[in-house]
Amino acid sequence: MKLFGMSLKNKKDISLAVDIAKEIKQKIREQLNLVASAGVSYNKFLAKIASDYRKPDGLCTIHPEQALDFIARLPIESFLGSGAGDCKEDASAGYP
Repeated sequence: MKLFGMSLKNKKDISLAVDIAKEIKQKIREQLNLVASAGVSYNKFLAKIASDYRKPDGLCTIHPEQALDFIARLPIESFLGSGAGDCKEDASAGYP
């Protein structure tokens, strides 16, 4: 498993990544009294998109068979490197 680009060992032998994400969110809440969003998917890009989708305290999973439909529904601002300022500039230049 990778978290923020770091390889992690599954010491508790938890078989589903979503269960690991639930446990991490629970520990953050219990130990720090903070909320956290988590995204689970088959690659880092989609996991990040999933994490942003349910902010501030959500958990979203994007399965491989759902990925294309999921990202097709998102506004361009949802993608990394496409901030609101970039999108305004694109619109003023005639890009949709």
